[in-house]
Formats: sequence, C-alpha cells, structure tokens
Amino acid sequence: MTNIQPLLLTSNQYLIGVLVALFIFRSIRNVLYLLYIWQLREYRLDRMRIHLFSDTGQRWMFGNMSLVKWVLLLATIVYRPLSDYVLVFIAVFALEDVLVIKEWLGGIKKPVLTAKIAGIILLTTAAGALFVRFVSLPLPFTLLLLDKLLPLLVSFLLLLFWLPAYLYKKIILYQAGKKIKNHPQLLVIGVTGSFGKSSTKEFLRKILSQKYVVVATPESRNTDIGIAKTILGDITSNTQIFIAEMGAYKRGEIKDICRLVRPSIGVITGINEQHVELFGTLANTRQAKYELIESLPRTGLAVFNDDNEFTRLMYKKTKHVAALTYGKKSGAHYKISEVVQTVDELRFTVSDKSNTLSLKAALLGTHFAYNITAAIAVARFLKIPLAEIQKSIAELAPLPRSMKKAGSILGAALIDDTFNANPDGVKAAINYLQAYQGKKYAVLTPLIELGKNAQNVHEDIARFASQYVDGLILTNPNFALLFKKEFSRQNKSEAFHVARGKQAVAILKKTITDHDAVVFLGKEANHVLKLLQSK
Repeated sequence: MTNIQPLLLTSNQYLIGVLVALFIFRSIRNVLYLLYIWQLREYRLDRMRIHLFSDTGQRWMFGNMSLVKWVLLLATIVYRPLSDYVLVFIAVFALEDVLVIKEWLGGIKKPVLTAKIAGIILLTTAAGALFVRFVSLPLPFTLLLLDKLLPLLVSFLLLLFWLPAYLYKKIILYQAGKKIKNHPQLLVIGVTGSFGKSSTKEFLRKILSQKYVVVATPESRNTDIGIAKTILGDITSNTQIFIAEMGAYKRGEIKDICRLVRPSIGVITGINEQHVELFGTLANTRQAKYELIESLPRTGLAVFNDDNEFTRLMYKKTKHVAALTYGKKSGAHYKISEVVQTVDELRFTVSDKSNTLSLKAALLGTHFAYNITAAIAVARFLKIPLAEIQKSIAELAPLPRSMKKAGSILGAALIDDTFNANPDGVKAAINYLQAYQGKKYAVLTPLIELGKNAQNVHEDIARFASQYVDGLILTNPNFALLFKKEFSRQNKSEAFHVARGKQAVAILKKTITDHDAVVFLGKEANHVLKLLQSK
C-alpha cells in the first residue's frame, strides 16, 4: 500500500497538468479572438453590441460548447464533488480544443499587435494567474469559471485603457485643430458616403497633384483621430490642399470632423444600407453624411452622385452653397456615357456643357467611372486643365484590396476586393466578372451592420449573384439559407457552398480552370485568397 499512494497522486497531478494545458490553449484562442473582434469593431461599444446580437455573436455566446460549459459549471455548483471528476473537465476542454484546431486550420483570427493589444494580453495573463492562485475553489471548477469570465475580464481591461486613450485623443485633436487654424490658406476637401470614399479620395489626390501640393488621409483613415494624426504628421507650410476621407457610424461624428478640418468642398459618393444598424435608419445615415455639406461655406462647392436616389435628394435641398452632380442621367452636370469594361481596362466618356472627355484607366469595374467623375467635377472647379485630368486618369491604379488583380491559379484570374464589402460594391464586382470568357465565381463574406435591412439586402445579393456567377462560396453560415434558396431557383444548388479557409480552397481547386475568374469579397474572403496564393 505504501507504493500505491504516490502513484495515485502522480496520476492525479498528471490529469491536472493535462487540464491546465488544455485550458491555456483554449484561453489563448479566446483572448486573441476577443481582441480581434474588439479591434475590428474599433473598440466601440455600439459596434460590439451589434456584433453580439448578430448570428455570429449569438453562436459564439450560446453555441453548443458554450452551453455545455455553462451546464457543467452550474452542475458543479449544485454538486461540489463533481469537481473531483477531472476527466469530465478534460473531456470538455479537449473537445473544445479540437474545435479550435479545426477553426485555426481555416485561419487564426487574431488582432494586429499594438502597444494597447500587448498590454491587454499581459494584464489578462497576470489577472488570470492571480485568479487561479487566490480563488479557494477546486482547480477544475476555477478554470471553468475563469473560462466563462474571460470575455468580461478582457472588456474590463479595455475599459481601464479608455480614460488614457480618451485624454490622448483630446490632446491630438486639440493640436491638429490648432495647426489647421495656423494654415488659413489651406483648402480642405471632405469626401464621405456609404461606399467609394477611399477610391474617390485617391483619384482626386492624383488629379489635383498635377497642379497643387496635396495631402490626403492614407488608406481608409477616416475617423477624427486618424484625420488629426494625418494633419499633424503630413501637412506642412507648403501644403495647399488637404483631402479628408470622413467616416461615421452615427449622427454628429462628421460634424465634429468638419469642426476640426473646416472643409470648403464636400463630395458625397452615395448612400446605401452600409452600417445602417449603427445609424438606426437610412434617414439618419443621410443626415449624418449631409453634415459635411452643412458645414461648407457659401463660397464652397458640394458634389453629389446623381444616380443615387438619396444623394440626389441631398442635391435638391442644397441651397446655401454651389452644387454639382455627376452620373449617367441626362440632367447631371458631369454626364457619364459610353462605359466599356474589358478584363484590364475601363473606358468611358464624361461630358459637361462645354467639353467632352474620352477617358481610360487600368481599373476593374464600371463603378469606378463614378468615383473618377466625382474627382473630375472638383478638379474642374479648381481649374485643372483637361489635358492634365486625362493624363492623371490614364495613370490611375487600383487601391490595395479594392478590385485589384491578385495573380492566377490553375489558369483562373483572382480578383482581390477584400478591403470591405457593401451591397453596391458586391454587385459591381460581380458585374466586372462578366468581362471574362470563362466561368465566374465569387467568395463572399456576408455583410454586417445592416440592421433590419440585412435579410432583404442579402436576398437581393443572392438573387443577383445566382444569375451572374457560376458558383459562390459563403465564408460563414450567416444568411446561407437565402443564398441556397436563390441558387436552387437557378438550378445551381451544387454551385453554392458554405466554407472557409482550407475547405474553401479545396472547393475552388476542384472547380476553377483556364479562363475562369474568381472575385474575393470582404475580410474573411481575404484569408481564403491568401491560402490559395500560398499553394
């Protein structure tokens, strides 16, 4: 008997060691995923709330494994001796870790490492270790309890970072505002809308740079703090024009940006259901974007997309400032016509009351004709010669991850449109595929933050896609039934899949061939593209 007891203790310690290892592995995934979601939602409570109420958020909070752990936690509270059955806890965490490994094979969702993220990870690790050390409960129960408390712990630590981050933001905004006041001759152009902001801003920067010293907000840096950092870092005494892309998720945010930068020219590219769940209604979206126009001085200029029903209404109510429109309708001040899209080139004509320009650009998608024409309207207002405009447009190139060619696999062209996905953009990308002779495929990330419009928007996209693509992969199961229904109506049931990561890659490799084209839409589709490119 004297030799048996040490063996039993060793066996129990071994089981506890296995349990701890499984818990740590699971916790690494949980912390990384939580921080990834918070970062993706820009650390905003309103965006996180919407995520938690989405199908993805509900599956995360109330999925099968989550419910199993809650049941085990409650059962252990009711029947304390259950904590001694270490194998039960090992089985739960082991099964969950298997699911994590399966998930990671499709791609690890982790945040971009910043000082803030690193600090949260270190504090979470320290807090977790202290919790386990000083909570006087059986270790299996303690680990399970900590697992369920991790989301609250991470959120609490993020809240602790809120005050210093808020103070830092106020200081940056004050310094940027002071710098703008010290440059009274600086002409500021604001660009906003539900879609097309970044490309319009970049096209405008390219054209205006032919005559002026221009600074523009980089990439999609369109928040107040992002714009302020651009002002402080890039604007000099030589800068003549500053182009600010302006984003918002609720009314008042663009108004605040305008107070900071004091725009004289405003461009609204179009309004759709993008982020409407945050705005509440499309009416609120329209009003939020119109704050740019309301901020303009009487000597300024407002530019609107005449083919978008909402911006057309904005134009009609604008009386306090000169206003121009662009679009395909005959009444537009800058009329788009003769639009032709080939695999490699966009060609179209723009006419005003005095001139007609025949234009071509190495861009993928007829929708870029609108963004270019918006830039032309501003350029002509600022006296850029027609020849310089033509030259600049001929030199335009796609923005990163925005309808940009990404090589080919098995003879099929790959198109990267993974920067963002919105209802109009998805349709525009599918339209571009029609320039290819072979079959057309799409890998689509379901859209988010559409509120009560989500069902109708995805039904519309599903109906459109089922008619114009030969196959579609949805990267998560949100709205999958709608797509399945529409593809079945077109007798394409076998052409629709829900898959991510390596599974999606395997489906594509079995499907695509020479002369085909695949467009990748949205952030989750970006991972599929990267995996495909790495093979």
